Amino acid sequence: MRPFFVLSSVLLSAMGVSSLTGRTAIPLKRQAAAVAPSDPCFLPQALFGNTDKPLFQDVPPPHSVNPSDCPFYQPAWQQFLYATKPLPHSHLPNFLSFKSFQEIFARNATSGSKSDTINGLMLQLEPRDIERANSPSEAHQRLLDEAASENSTPPRREPLDDTLQAALGKGVGGALIDQRGHFIYYAIHANPEMVQFLRDNNLTGQDVVAHLPSAPPFASLTAASKKVPSLVEYKSAWMIVDGPSAAPLYYVTRARVPRYTVNSEGKLATVLQGPHGRVETRPVWVALLALHVVFTLPGHPEMIWSTFEHVGVYNGTWQRDNAPAAQSNPAVGTPVTLVINRPDYPLYRSDTSPTQCNTFITDATEMANHWDANSQSFTKGGLLQTSVYRMYTGSKFGGNPPSSDEDGDVQAVNNNATKIFTDSNLKRLEGDRRQFYRLVGAIWMDKPAHLKVGMALANPSNISTDDLNADVAGEDGLGSTAMESFTEGVGPNCFSCHDTQGVPIAKHPQLPASYVNLSHLMSKFVGTFIPTP
Repeated sequence: MRPFFVLSSVLLSAMGVSSLTGRTAIPLKRQAAAVAPSDPCFLPQALFGNTDKPLFQDVPPPHSVNPSDCPFYQPAWQQFLYATKPLPHSHLPNFLSFKSFQEIFARNATSGSKSDTINGLMLQLEPRDIERANSPSEAHQRLLDEAASENSTPPRREPLDDTLQAALGKGVGGALIDQRGHFIYYAIHANPEMVQFLRDNNLTGQDVVAHLPSAPPFASLTAASKKVPSLVEYKSAWMIVDGPSAAPLYYVTRARVPRYTVNSEGKLATVLQGPHGRVETRPVWVALLALHVVFTLPGHPEMIWSTFEHVGVYNGTWQRDNAPAAQSNPAVGTPVTLVINRPDYPLYRSDTSPTQCNTFITDATEMANHWDANSQSFTKGGLLQTSVYRMYTGSKFGGNPPSSDEDGDVQAVNNNATKIFTDSNLKRLEGDRRQFYRLVGAIWMDKPAHLKVGMALANPSNISTDDLNADVAGEDGLGSTAMESFTEGVGPNCFSCHDTQGVPIAKHPQLPASYVNLSHLMSKFVGTFIPTP
């Protein structure tokens, strides 16, 4: 195992970039490479400068009218470029200036809450809080039952309440640990329009549960008379680095993360301080691995769920580099082969068998035994880490047979972004860190008028997202290697967890079915800040 900063040095040397000075350079040869407006996946050059706030008026057509997915991928890119454009006199991405989850809800917090508020642009991060799916659909429940039947004796899971990734059904999620033995950390932000929507509908107070049933769908217009801004939620994944010069091809910023210790029971726990038991934090440098950009479009109250991941150049081509991908979708009785394009990845240890990947550490004692309180990492007595890979190669799950190929429109819109980033006439983009991220995919409802309260959002297993009869369109196997690392096998996309059904919350009554349960902001708010009944 080589530490991340060494990997960066090797990569940057090959790309003509100094990891010691932080000097960036365009990895591919710069050349005139304008994108033709006639291209159905056209991205205007104007989006790549000081990107304006996205405003939308037109309702994207369904597949029965236009089979192309680019009317959804193009605004996803526009939202991403706006969210990550550098703040004035800074290399920090724009979305860090928006209100964080803590800032939206902490003013309503009780004195015993486990999160403290960090002012300004100092990120407050946590390993992801446990996030269970809304009540699973019949299809999802069948997958869960099948997974349980294959393990007659399920592993013992002793959760760290604030160090867990997403889980489905009644399962408990797990912690993602990188190759240096550090937790991967997470943050949630919302744009001003989303914050205003929450406040207008009384969804930021202690009585949030009472207001959920009457909350309207997320803002969307079936026939907008003028261009309107989206409601947008951002979920970001960050890894600890030694400083900006150690990761010059990433967005890097300062953040505060919880401090952990091994308690008297031999379990890992946050360090509490002060009369109200506030969580003690420590400052670190973190680099952006991945970003979910979830936004409304006119006519789409279910929101467009898009995700972006970090990329690098290997063998002359741009490739996602958080973790490797399977050569093809999983098939019963067929061993998984990984496509390896670099020696090591932040989230995958070299030569790890696929059978040892995409599973989290279930033994709390093992985690505690490896925890080094001084370095705040799992390096005591040897490195402890998790390895993951992308199970659904092209983020496609449905269809008969399901396709392993990446959607041609995703490739086209990403290629058009690359052409602009590497255009020799656009010198202003040479140091733009947005060039090191690409769209993985997006998912939405092809027939959003079908959205109702209490509804699971899924196609039948034999229906492709490109089928004219499909309710769900886009990438139905969509997930982020940094954010849905352990759920691809039982819940293949964002709608597996986000729908309008009720939401189970530990030690709380289930939230009632609601349109706004599509976002887990409210369930996270209740689970974090509302006193236990």
